Amino acid sequence: MNENNKRNVDRNHLMPLKIEAIYQDRHRKYLRGTAKNISINGIYIETPYTREYGEIIHISLVGSYMKKIIGVEGKVIHCEPGKGMGIEFVDQDNSEIKELIRIIKMQDQASLLS
Repeated sequence: MNENNKRNVDRNHLMPLKIEAIYQDRHRKYLRGTAKNISINGIYIETPYTREYGEIIHISLVGSYMKKIIGVEGKVIHCEPGKGMGIEFVDQDNSEIKELIRIIKMQDQASLLS
């Protein structure tokens, strides 16, 4: 296998980081969405099951590569019914979120180098 083919195979084996966001509706039913655009300030969750603007919700972030579930509290600051919602973290100094962002950045850099 030549070097170019090897690089293409390596790229195909890189798995994108998928982080699931789990939260509850008003009836305490668990709902799921896909976490997008994670920053120290907040997160966007793609989901057909949005909450109302201004609501405070607890979110559990789960990823297959993560050693533990990260729990955060946030306020709904943007809502697109049927599409998703923007959440601002209540604790913007959360060390677990900082670690998650560090892991995401490392994965992004690794995918650029392969």
